[in-house]
Amino acid sequence: MSSTVGSFHFGKDTRLERAMNWSQEERGQVTRISGTPAAADMLMLPSLFANVIALDVKGQFNTYHDKYSEETCYRLLCMKYPNLTHLTLGGDMLELSCLAVVIYNKCPKLESLSFSNFCYTRHVEFYRKEIISLTLTQNISDGVWLHNGDLRAVAETCSSLQTFCLSIVNCCPRSAYEKNNAPDRCLDERVLFDDKGLEKLAIGCPQLKNISLDGLRKITMIGVKALFKFCQPENVSFTNCPQIPPNWKEQII
Repeated sequence: MSSTVGSFHFGKDTRLERAMNWSQEERGQVTRISGTPAAADMLMLPSLFANVIALDVKGQFNTYHDKYSEETCYRLLCMKYPNLTHLTLGGDMLELSCLAVVIYNKCPKLESLSFSNFCYTRHVEFYRKEIISLTLTQNISDGVWLHNGDLRAVAETCSSLQTFCLSIVNCCPRSAYEKNNAPDRCLDERVLFDDKGLEKLAIGCPQLKNISLDGLRKITMIGVKALFKFCQPENVSFTNCPQIPPNWKEQII
């Protein structure tokens, strides 16, 4: 566990005992918390650090020993830190519907929002016009389907969005598709984002400057051209998007 001026970071196998010996003034200087706290430590954070405005955490949860669930801990942090401007949460296939309501009602100042390793992104409660940076790492597994409606939720809400990063992670059970090119088939069947969704995002978020897309197998140059038609992005990257050619920038001109 380490601390610098204004920040507090959880390292491997560390807890909060050290911070308990700090003065109230020292704890009051901490405005950012990051790392991988255990569930018990996460529940104690608000009582030790009252002025946090940025959270970047992925909890360590052991279902056999931790009394509180991942969702309970994240909900508590959002409720206790109403002045959050930056929120980054990592989960373990956590369903987000209940957490979405808490974030929307309790964290009105959020400008930057990032989720990784969660089950669902299609909760409009996450999004609001004040959000200027949105990063989503979406797991694809049994029962999870993604389509253009998920991008529409962002487009219809985040009119001030400047940075958008979307990464699709395939975690389909290997056995289910073992004989049928498992990774590609799983993504093709469950990730239905296409050019129409990208166009809706561009129309709804005209201030987009930074865009990173990873694992979107159905988008083509039609969607890319729509992106540049409705907004003027400065930094754009495509990873694992097989229908986007390496020389895509030349085709925009």
